Amino acid sequence: MTTRIDSTSNTIFDSGSFFEVASLLYPSLTPVLTQVWVDNFTIFGDSSLAIAAVRQDPSYETVFPGLRRPDGTLRMTEAEYSAELESFADTISGVGLDPNAFGNQFVSLIEGNVSAREFKQRVDDVNTQIVNNLAGVRIAFAEEFGLTSVDDAAIYASLLDPELGLRVLNNEIPIAQIKGEAAQQGFQLSTPSATRLRNAGLDQQASGQLFFQARTELPGLQRAARRFAVGGDTTFDLEEFTGARAFGDVGQINRIGQLRRAERSLFSRGGQIRQDQLGRLTGLRER
Repeated sequence: MTTRIDSTSNTIFDSGSFFEVASLLYPSLTPVLTQVWVDNFTIFGDSSLAIAAVRQDPSYETVFPGLRRPDGTLRMTEAEYSAELESFADTISGVGLDPNAFGNQFVSLIEGNVSAREFKQRVDDVNTQIVNNLAGVRIAFAEEFGLTSVDDAAIYASLLDPELGLRVLNNEIPIAQIKGEAAQQGFQLSTPSATRLRNAGLDQQASGQLFFQARTELPGLQRAARRFAVGGDTTFDLEEFTGARAFGDVGQINRIGQLRRAERSLFSRGGQIRQDQLGRLTGLRER
């Protein structure tokens, strides 16, 4: 019976157990690649040379797509690669999707250096902040991320795109939440406006309160703007309202005050409202 001493580790192997040893050392290898290891170890007696030969075999790229970087180095070991794929599959199964339909996307995650832990965090974030949120938030997320469907499968599948998933990880979800809260109150908010509110520190709850307030107050302010045309301006929109309420725009705050005083003065006894040549309201007084 032939024996070999592994020149890398000084371990003595019995030739009859080479295949079994290779299977234990590299459980992720297919039988064909395991035999490649055995053949080369039998010749060289060196496990590092044997696995190097395995990694040069033509079938290696088919068994481990995406594992090798463009410069030829490996992103991780074969065992780590298999464990990552298994974890991706478990995460997808956990939200009710068939992982067998996402093999190519899993490889894209590997190539994009997205870890299984990071991917699970993306899914958890979307699950709590989008899927189980208002319908308007789900719709806004689909629009924001270019999805053609708002069902669960499409939303979760979008996270398999490394670029879209990175946007989720970079906390772009609040933009969809703010737009969804606006939609809940009947407003269509642009992405730049939602981004501005987010950058001002508003979260979903605060923006929901803002848009509820806007739904309550805007109709009266718009009627007053049409009626009194302060400075010749007969409109008052959501952007002007948020300017006052969210950003403390002094000009808009003053205009809201003028419009409200004008309305009150109109209905107060003896109230007379006039405009001077600059469009400023005069004759206003409190009750």
